[in-house]
Amino acid sequence: MKAPDSLKAHPLFRDWIDLSQQGLVVIHSGKAEIGQGIHFALSSIVGGILEVPLDWINVRGPDTDEGPNEGLTAGSLSVQQGGTALAYVADNLKTCLLEAASQHLAVPVSELSCRDGVIKTSDGRKISYWELSDEVSDVKVGECLQSWADLETHDNRPERRAEIDAIVRGNTHFLHDLVWPDMLHARVVRPRNILSHLVTLDVDAITVLPGVIHVEVDGDFIGVITEQEDQAINAALAIQKEAIWESFRKTGDVTVHPQDYIGAPAESEWVTAQPEAEPLEQSWTQSATYSRPFIAHASIGPSCAVAVQGERLTVWSHSQGVYLLRKEIARVLNMSESDVRVIHSPGAGAYGHNGADDCAMDAAVLARACPGKPIRVQWTREDEFLHEPYGSAMQVRLKASLGGDGRITHWLHDVWSHRHSRRPGHDSGVGLLAARQIDPGLPAAEPPDVPMPNGGIARNAIPIYGIDDVMVRKHLLATAPVRTSSLRSLGAYGNIFAIESFMDELAEDAGTDPIEFRLRHLGDARARMALEDVMEISGWESRRSDRSDFKGDIARGTGVALARYKGSGCYVAVVCEVEAGQTIKLCHVWASVDVGRVISPDGVRAQIEGGIIQSASWTLKERVLVEDDGSQVFGWEDYPTLPFSEIPQIDISILERNDLPPVGAGEGAQGPTSAAIANALYSALGVRVRHLPLTPDEVTRAMQ
Repeated sequence: MKAPDSLKAHPLFRDWIDLSQQGLVVIHSGKAEIGQGIHFALSSIVGGILEVPLDWINVRGPDTDEGPNEGLTAGSLSVQQGGTALAYVADNLKTCLLEAASQHLAVPVSELSCRDGVIKTSDGRKISYWELSDEVSDVKVGECLQSWADLETHDNRPERRAEIDAIVRGNTHFLHDLVWPDMLHARVVRPRNILSHLVTLDVDAITVLPGVIHVEVDGDFIGVITEQEDQAINAALAIQKEAIWESFRKTGDVTVHPQDYIGAPAESEWVTAQPEAEPLEQSWTQSATYSRPFIAHASIGPSCAVAVQGERLTVWSHSQGVYLLRKEIARVLNMSESDVRVIHSPGAGAYGHNGADDCAMDAAVLARACPGKPIRVQWTREDEFLHEPYGSAMQVRLKASLGGDGRITHWLHDVWSHRHSRRPGHDSGVGLLAARQIDPGLPAAEPPDVPMPNGGIARNAIPIYGIDDVMVRKHLLATAPVRTSSLRSLGAYGNIFAIESFMDELAEDAGTDPIEFRLRHLGDARARMALEDVMEISGWESRRSDRSDFKGDIARGTGVALARYKGSGCYVAVVCEVEAGQTIKLCHVWASVDVGRVISPDGVRAQIEGGIIQSASWTLKERVLVEDDGSQVFGWEDYPTLPFSEIPQIDISILERNDLPPVGAGEGAQGPTSAAIANALYSALGVRVRHLPLTPDEVTRAMQ
């Protein structure tokens, strides 16, 4: 097994696993716990290898002063990267502990056994890990590790994470809930469109309000610090009334609606090899165009951060990349990175680059005004919806040719989209709002699209199927009406929705069952297994025979979709059953999942279920309405999401492959679920809806 790159920068055992406290195994991880259960999975890996109970293990998340820099917690890579690193470390650490014990106990390693942190000889002599910790903590991790298939682990997996009960009962604590001694409260006030400039603000009218300690006006940045939170809220409302902003003026042509992206100014690039000549238009058997709108992260808890300026600046944030955030804060405030510490603290919502990093930058700016005092910045719901970066809208045009044998001979995929990542830390500029507003403002980051093989715009644009001639081209749009960045699965959601909808359309042209048509084009044995498994668990054949099962004004339909996330991650095959009438109801979802080695079955199931529910909400409900002057979303009333009452029944089948390395599950279901819903809707109504979300209004437009 190849050692992860993070081990080169952090080569010592103590960088990862600390045995200095008797009876406790402390894991330092660079991967953030954001509700996905990654710390439970990492504990399971280390506990299984070291053979210690999970309740003896404590995982400490990302902190720029402690533990390894493992980059972003993103891309469903935490188990794949962080888990592999810790397996590597734990396996080598166990070897070192056994060798040290062999010296102390004067017996060969082959005659020693381990259990519950104690190494024993056959005659009962023993020594604990903690007694040996001083001898191994500063040792470098070894150069080799067995494959996952050969890795010796003790299965000590409990059924589920211990903290689930506390989460359900509301007894966990997010950053939003924490209180520091002498903490002050702050709000930042921004215009609806971030490109507007401040004309004037009567600061004196604000400073006389109850509890106001400081009003910060720096260029277009306005913040207020107060003694109590309600005072900060009242002061922010007063600032909104007093501040005069110049009217936003649109410059240049900005294409607002994703269905109009084709032909808009864009940087175009072939993802696959550039063809010598594109086939003539008349050679295509079928073509179709699909789109997805801008989507919000819609985190349950609006962003929060705390910062204190002492000899160093310390910031607590629910950022998914504390090292990148530290880099950007230091650059904006003209500080050395060594003078900035960023500590991850869980927040109520994530799924990509939401407002967390912006809120942390706000707190860092305001902390300078009151040195030594913790400054807590809390965004409002309106702040979050108006100012977070959105997931980019997309338009996808597909063309294909069918041969006489019913197989696809040629395939052309064109995708238009805005940037899918503007996370902090890019050298092209700054991505955080406060950095652009303070005087002098720094240029906005314009990073290149995320390169393949992971991809941003083109993530999952290359189909999983065996097609001889595949051409994929991406088009990075020159301008955007709103700020865009990473939202869970990036371009995969839109690309898979288009590809798997199109596969159903081609299957119909070929006169073939949708699953049979896919199997006809599948050479990947794991993909075939997932598709055949979901066919079985869903009772596909019997359900398809009932596709005209009308009950009054309600039609029922079933659809399927398949993908391998990023072409290298987990396989997910999904079957959805919908009822369509005056509304569209997702009734039942079946999913077959292959994530390689399964670290936590309950964790995999939870991630897939969560992805299905999130995708159903995106697919049936969610859309950020955008006009020339920006977002039109101010609160939940403008942005409906799937309510608890509409969550479908979900059945998950996990295809365990413990001979293979583990991969993440968090983003595997979003794309296939969207297409399976669209295909089920067509099965029910005979109407193909190609533009998301699949609302009754979109169905009506498709009918027309």
